[in-house]
Amino acid sequence: SSTDDLSDVKIGVQDNFGFEWTKYDRFGWDDPVYHIAAEEAPFRAKSLMSPDEFQGKLVLDAGCDNGRYSHWAHEYGAQVVGVDLSEAVDAARRNTWDSPNIQIIQGDIFELPFNPETFDAIFSIGVLGHTGDARVATSNLSKLLKPGGSETVHVYGKGNPVYEIVDRVIRSFTKRLSVRGMSRFTSLMLGFGNAIQAVRLRGLLGRFVRFESHPHCIFDWYGPPKVSHRTYPELENWFTPDAMTIEQTNEPAAHRSGISRLINKMIGTASTVTVKWRKSNPS
Repeated sequence: SSTDDLSDVKIGVQDNFGFEWTKYDRFGWDDPVYHIAAEEAPFRAKSLMSPDEFQGKLVLDAGCDNGRYSHWAHEYGAQVVGVDLSEAVDAARRNTWDSPNIQIIQGDIFELPFNPETFDAIFSIGVLGHTGDARVATSNLSKLLKPGGSETVHVYGKGNPVYEIVDRVIRSFTKRLSVRGMSRFTSLMLGFGNAIQAVRLRGLLGRFVRFESHPHCIFDWYGPPKVSHRTYPELENWFTPDAMTIEQTNEPAAHRSGISRLINKMIGTASTVTVKWRKSNPS
C-alpha cells in the first residue's frame, strides 16, 4: 500500500540522512569552500525571501538538515523552528546551540505537532522530493501557515530524458547499498568526477550524469531511497489560486515560453525548481 511505501521511505531517509549529517555535520559551516558565509547567497536564492521578510517572524525550516539555513533565517531576525525526520537534528542542535531563537525538533513533515496557521513563513529546501509525496507534503505545510504568509518549496528539477534514465539506473543500484557501501560509492564517484574534470569533459558529461565536487553532495544526491524530479508546470498546479498565489519562482526568463521549455526538457541540464506562494487572506 502507499502507506507502507511511505513508511519504508521514512525508514530509509532516517538511515541515510542520519548517517550523512553525522558524517558531514559541519558541511556549510566551516568547510573551506562551503562555509557559513558562503551559504548566505544560496539561502536567499533557494528561499526566495529577502532579509526583511524574516524580521520578527515565526518561521518553519521544514527539513532543516544540519541547521545552516535555520541559522541564516535567525540572523535576519526570525524566531526559527527547524524540523527534520532524521538524526540530522543532533547536528542542527549542536550547530545552532548558541542561537536562542532557534528551536530544533525531530518530527515527520506529514504529521507535525503544530496548530494550523502557526507560522508567518515556511521554507523547505531540497527536502520534499525525498518524502515520497512532495505535493501532499507541500499541502500539509500550507495548513500551518498564517493567512498572508509565504511558503517556499525548493526541489530538484527534471533533466533531459538521457539524464533521467542514467539517474534511475544509478539509483537502482545505490538504493540497495548500506550507508557504508554508499560511502564507498561516493568515493568512487568523486574520483571519477575529478578525472573527467581533469580532461575537461565534466561540462559535457554533466548533461547526462550528475557529478558533484564534494563527497557530501554526492552522498546527498544518490543516497536517499526515494527522489522525485519536478517541473515548474507541476508545482504551479499544486494549489488553486484562491488558496495560494504564486508570488515568485526562480525559473529563468528564457525558459518561460512553451518552445523554450520544450527545448530545455529535451536537451537541457537538470536544475532546481523553486516556487514561493503567498497564502490568501480569507475574504
